[in-house]
Amino acid sequence: RFNAFVFLYTDISKKLTFNPNIIYQRKGVTSNLLLQALFNYHIKPEKDISVTFGLGARIVNNLDIPIYLALDMKDLRVGLAYDTNVGGLAGASNTYGALELGITKIFNWNKKATVKPVFICPRL
Repeated sequence: RFNAFVFLYTDISKKLTFNPNIIYQRKGVTSNLLLQALFNYHIKPEKDISVTFGLGARIVNNLDIPIYLALDMKDLRVGLAYDTNVGGLAGASNTYGALELGITKIFNWNKKATVKPVFICPRL
């Protein structure tokens, strides 16, 4: 499996960040390209609460348009994505692709470093 991605974060204002990105995935003979335009709006910057939303375009044999919405609270993200078919599979699925719910939690353990003092003799 091969994955490659490029992304950029740029501030539009003090509360709004624009995040365009490109993701390429390949596994065996299958590959797809995902283009996304995401925005992050900081509702309460002092409490680290924000909303992420945006659109994408997944290009494979057909075209899919994913729509994203997520709520970020410190190290927890709850996201919802709706993926609609507009390409070759639109007739078979009646343009309904998938509805996805994702929950992400970042765990970290802060461990204080123990530094052993080293004394060097100045006469050496």
